[in-house]
Amino acid sequence: AWLLAAGATERALALHADEVARTPEDPRAHRDLGFALYFARRHAEAVDALAAALALDRDFWVGHLSMAL
Repeated sequence: AWLLAAGATERALALHADEVARTPEDPRAHRDLGFALYFARRHAEAVDALAAALALDRDFWVGHLSMAL
């Protein structure tokens, strides 16, 4: 989040994509990538990342909240 706040969107995207690659079973990794994609105005990709998070854990409330944005 601090990278996004600092305007380092591309760096944040790279870090979160790497996080997903390292831990594809972690819904938080997909949610973080979705959040970064949203702030990069890549909305369709953000929805895909958030959907992946929810596919891994249907009870992941933060994923549901993020999808609502």
